[in-house]
Amino acid sequence: MLGPLADILPHVVWETDPRGQLTAVNARWVEYTGVCADDSMRLGWSAVLHPDDVGARLGTRPDGFGDTQMSRVRVRRRDGAWRWHELRACAVRESDGTLSRWVGTLTDVHDEQSSGETTLTDRPDRTGAIPRTPPNHERAILDALLGQAPIGIAILDRELRYLEVNEVLARMNGRARDAHLGRHLDEIIDAESAARAKEIAAEVLASGLPSPQLHVRWRVGVGDGAAPKVNDGLASYVPVRSGESIVGIAVIIVDVTDERRMAEALAESERRFRMVQDASHEGFLALRAERAEGAGGITLRCVYANHAASETLGSERTIAGADLREVWPEIEQSILWGLLTRVLDGGEAQSVEVARPTRGAGSWFQCWVAPLGPDEVALRFDDITARKRGEQALAIVGEVTRALGASLVREEMLQGFARSVVVEMADVCAVHLRDATGRVRCVATADSRTDSPDTRAIADLFRDDESAKHGLGAVLRTGTSDLVAEVTPDLLRSVARDDDARRALEGLGTRAWIFVPLSVRGEVAGALTLESAQAGRPYDLADRFIAEELGRRVSAALENVLLYEEAQRANALKDEFLSIVSHELRTPLSTILGWSKLLMDDPKPAQERVRKGLEVIQRNAQAQARIVDDILDTSRILRNKITLDPKVVPVSAPMEEAVDLVRNGATERGIEMALDVDRAATVRGDAMRLRQIFFHLLTNAVKFTPQGGRVTARVVRDGNATIAQVIDTGAGIDPSFLPFLFDRFRQADASSTRRHGGLGLGLAISRKLVELHGGTISVQSEGLGRGATFTVRLPDGRASSEPGTSPGISIAPRAKTPDLVGVRVLLVDDHDDARELYGSVLSLRGARVTLAASAAQARARLAESRFDILVSDIAMPYEDGISLVSFAKKHDPVMQAIAISAFSQPDDVRRALEAGFEHYLTKPVDTHELVTKVAELCDVRTSSYG
Repeated sequence: MLGPLADILPHVVWETDPRGQLTAVNARWVEYTGVCADDSMRLGWSAVLHPDDVGARLGTRPDGFGDTQMSRVRVRRRDGAWRWHELRACAVRESDGTLSRWVGTLTDVHDEQSSGETTLTDRPDRTGAIPRTPPNHERAILDALLGQAPIGIAILDRELRYLEVNEVLARMNGRARDAHLGRHLDEIIDAESAARAKEIAAEVLASGLPSPQLHVRWRVGVGDGAAPKVNDGLASYVPVRSGESIVGIAVIIVDVTDERRMAEALAESERRFRMVQDASHEGFLALRAERAEGAGGITLRCVYANHAASETLGSERTIAGADLREVWPEIEQSILWGLLTRVLDGGEAQSVEVARPTRGAGSWFQCWVAPLGPDEVALRFDDITARKRGEQALAIVGEVTRALGASLVREEMLQGFARSVVVEMADVCAVHLRDATGRVRCVATADSRTDSPDTRAIADLFRDDESAKHGLGAVLRTGTSDLVAEVTPDLLRSVARDDDARRALEGLGTRAWIFVPLSVRGEVAGALTLESAQAGRPYDLADRFIAEELGRRVSAALENVLLYEEAQRANALKDEFLSIVSHELRTPLSTILGWSKLLMDDPKPAQERVRKGLEVIQRNAQAQARIVDDILDTSRILRNKITLDPKVVPVSAPMEEAVDLVRNGATERGIEMALDVDRAATVRGDAMRLRQIFFHLLTNAVKFTPQGGRVTARVVRDGNATIAQVIDTGAGIDPSFLPFLFDRFRQADASSTRRHGGLGLGLAISRKLVELHGGTISVQSEGLGRGATFTVRLPDGRASSEPGTSPGISIAPRAKTPDLVGVRVLLVDDHDDARELYGSVLSLRGARVTLAASAAQARARLAESRFDILVSDIAMPYEDGISLVSFAKKHDPVMQAIAISAFSQPDDVRRALEAGFEHYLTKPVDTHELVTKVAELCDVRTSSYG
């Protein structure tokens, strides 16, 4: 059989059996004659030779005629033209000399034959003898072969010296043709390659048989100072005969150096490609389609797979060579399969997101598909599960946020939250909260299962002792979240309160759970429970993070609900307070108006009636004054404007004064008043404020003590402290109301049927005043109908330092009222009574006061006289005090100014001071403060009385 080398030769090459019957032809034979190999061997020489030349074919000569034969024959070209060819044949024999086959060539010599340039006979003679080619013609043929062949050819003698070499091989060796001739093989190529060539040549010379086609590599240019060149080739060594003797060797080499370099470059490129792909976190598959016959299906074979692809698809070894459906079983049912087939059928590169539900809770991949070639496609995929879960978490958090914002009613809001979490995040969601007694109860639950057991009693199933490491009780105790990826029987036994509880927990069918604490104002107020009842929905740390975020949002929503409820209560308290204030003010006012009208309508009232009427009016006016004082004190407390005049005083004095104030009222109601004081007990404080504290406590005690009861006022020393107590045998206090007793506006009974009046401010004011004195106030009561004891504990006056203050509270002795003799005052106020009051106060201190009812009147007075100070209201008709003071300052730049206004916002004060006022007093104005400010601005010395 002819080897591959024959197919790349430009000559027509053939092979016959010993009888001359064709057994093989090369590709050039088929190309030139147009007769395929099968037909050539079936029809024989007659398929291509002229009928007259068939006799010249091989096999007609007797054996042993010669190992090399030549003749001229006419060959039909594929276009039908007959052309002269030189037929050359070489005998191939077995080791015993038996003829094995003939191998030869056909060379087109038609042009040479037609021109008569050769003396070769046109055809064989009648005997069929093949004439010998003259030597000069043989040389011409050899030169033509050497010069025109696209392959390297060299002829060496038996000592391997170059006899002939063509240009192709000379270029391969990097030397001129003449530089080869006569030189030994060792002198042209490197020693290692020469040694190998010698071995092959020795075998050919010894056997007389051509060598098989071999891959050879040799280096040239070694020792010439230039960089050595490495050549690759496919070589055949053929013995050269002269008669019966082998006189040399012909070496035929096809240069494959470029192919080798391309193969190396391709291998390096593939190595780098694999290195890059194996370093990538993205999976990459090269797939080849194997299409079944007919209408069968398609198999996608993994031609290449990087490490990420093998690991992602769950294989510990490479999946190259595997059917894609074997390593990705569900792919044929996904949209990715359709995408792969469309791209294989000529579609463009596309991408798609697909899920793999068989991997735990489900994995997501971003897949890119692109064509590689005929029936080949590339699949690149990246695990985007984390991104998808993030998107899912955002969606869940968004839905939860909407659910939490849908209502401010606690149970309704939490139930909506629980419904928003199930399916996407859990099969069961429950919210547990502590009630006022500390008991944990389920306030909201949702379950995606239709036949689900009741989960509301789950809080009672878990242990909450120190040994419990998991479960609802442990989370409520520690305040840290709890993730259990797999709920096992052993775990249930360790967390269940008892065997019944364990069986109940098993009945819930929970496979995994997450408990998250709910914190409100820094305290663990409850817990969020998420349960998975499906094998395909395990929980991991990512789920825990999401659950903790949900817990934070629920906690924030609970705080908002708490704020809303407090605001609602405050609003109700405000309405309740306003109602009480209205009632408390109208009651004495009604009495005052009634007695006033009664006395005015009686032209000659009896003296006793007048006296009684005035007493009633005075008592009710004082009650109104106390109400106003309480309101004002509350306002001062809120604004940190309470002022104390601290001195070391015996506590017995303000206590006795307070008792005297309430004694008459207590006696009228049949209540016994008792006083037990240590007159040596002292505190450093404001005697007036202490009397106010004790008055509120005693008033409260008398109010809630029934007829025949007893109220005791006591003052004792206790080490470095002084204890003041008010003890009554009255109605007592409900334990549930004790925490709110000292809150502003809070009353145990604020209904319209309440038996006791008051604003609910006295105890709140008392607590603040006690704290300003550095003390504490507390109350004890054994319950309703058991009376109450209020205890005030103050630092002893002999050991204490300055009384305590809250931020912004100033403590300074009250200054004496100054004398304003000679001070000229322009007083402007559109309210007649206020104008008369302030004018009278200033006149009593010696000031010369000019009154004006409007800014226009004040301008007229300024034009007529000169004043030391302007005291003006801010809000007045037509022109306000801001405009007036600007005019006054331009009229008399040295004149001082004080603003009086019911507006107390910081912006109001800032505007007034920027306009030119030196001081800003807020109504109701403290008259002592008014006189003091006028004196300061006018540089008047304090009087010796006051």
